[in-house]
Amino acid sequence: LLCWRILTTSSLPSPETDQAAVAVTWTGAFANIVLCGAKFAGGVAGNSAGLVADAAHSLTDLAGDAVTLVSYQQARKPPDSDHPFGHGKIESLGTLAVSGLLLTAGIGAGWHSVHEGLPLLESALSLPNGFEQVPREHLPPNGIAAAICLVSLAVKETLYRLTKSIGDKMGSSVLIANAEHHRSDALSSGVALVGVIGAGVGMPLLDPIAGLVVAAMILQVGASLSVRSIHDLLDRRRCLSDEATLAETVMKVGDGLIRDFVLRARRSGPHLVADIIVEVEGLLSASAAHTIGEHIRLELLERHKDIGLRDVALQIKPRYRDHVSSRADLLALPHVVEGEVRTVIRDRIPEVESISAIQIYYNVNRPSKRPLKHQMFENDGIGVDAEDVDKIKKGDADGSGRRVTAKVDGERAPRGISVEVNLNLRPDMTIREAYEVAKRVRKHVLEIRDMQACQVHLELEREESWGKHVSSLVDP
Repeated sequence: LLCWRILTTSSLPSPETDQAAVAVTWTGAFANIVLCGAKFAGGVAGNSAGLVADAAHSLTDLAGDAVTLVSYQQARKPPDSDHPFGHGKIESLGTLAVSGLLLTAGIGAGWHSVHEGLPLLESALSLPNGFEQVPREHLPPNGIAAAICLVSLAVKETLYRLTKSIGDKMGSSVLIANAEHHRSDALSSGVALVGVIGAGVGMPLLDPIAGLVVAAMILQVGASLSVRSIHDLLDRRRCLSDEATLAETVMKVGDGLIRDFVLRARRSGPHLVADIIVEVEGLLSASAAHTIGEHIRLELLERHKDIGLRDVALQIKPRYRDHVSSRADLLALPHVVEGEVRTVIRDRIPEVESISAIQIYYNVNRPSKRPLKHQMFENDGIGVDAEDVDKIKKGDADGSGRRVTAKVDGERAPRGISVEVNLNLRPDMTIREAYEVAKRVRKHVLEIRDMQACQVHLELEREESWGKHVSSLVDP
């Protein structure tokens, strides 16, 4: 009753949905126990090799329910000191275990059908009247086998629909895998029913043939689930639509605030984890850039709980970034630059009473029109940016790391360092005298290596008179 109520309520995960996931798994386990015994007994009593093979499939369903129950609950445990990124991958491991059980059952069912079908084939080829003189142990299935097949098909299809719906709402790969397990059992029961009916009308070879078809279906589902779970464990990209949804939110929140962005997302069991790089103006302060990033990150987490978004790792990049091969080629660190500026002013401009603040900015030679995606990932273009959203919606983007050649128009920002210096001068100094001091400060600061620009702000009041905080990375 709880499961049926979940089907008609909100699509968002909730504690009630979580209880329904556990309940439907226990219901499936109980049904598999009953069906396994009924199919085996009915297959033996009804002379159906296909039904006996289906009983083996139901046995693997029971083992799959156990794996599903354990992995579903463990994957939702919160992060701890040993697993700081959570336990979501347990779902992928559980899916891999379920698929292994399916593959084993498929091989066993195929072998059983071959073992049962070969004597029938030999009889059909050797006897003059074909199947009319079939040995007693290969008598055609009776109505008991057909009835059990019908019941199994109805029960398994119901379990599939319940489990699949709850798995979709919870974003649980192992629940969805278990639902597919139920669906494969329903289909195999249908195929077994066809074999029973065919054998009952005088074509007993159809029954083991149906068993082989069942085995092939089990193997196909098992192989498909195995590949998918391995891809999840290897973080293969398979959530393009989710990436496009997240990218739309980034574009909306960051409109007018960010220059460019690139986004990637991956599944960790029921959870979605996103990595985002946002490019902002290089002259923004660190606190301003951080505030923009927090608005984007929190909006994503609040708006996209429905797709299982659990964590957003957001990195802020300035508009211009240095791409060099070694640390020795980088521009000097901020505290080194500030120290050099203070030393130059102190030693050469004695009229300056104090320096209240120095702001340092870096301009480096990133091509100004090259997409951030291609800059961060060389030419592979891995990730989603604003240009990819419409392509994904139209189905034009495959999400692969396609190699593209980005045009570089040759326009480059000049490489170097810019500083803003706030100077405290004597209050009795004239404007002309202060102007001359500023000119000398700018001249000497620009002589520092890699210095590109210098703006000087003159303050004719002492900082203590209006309480300005001294901003410095070094000891003044």
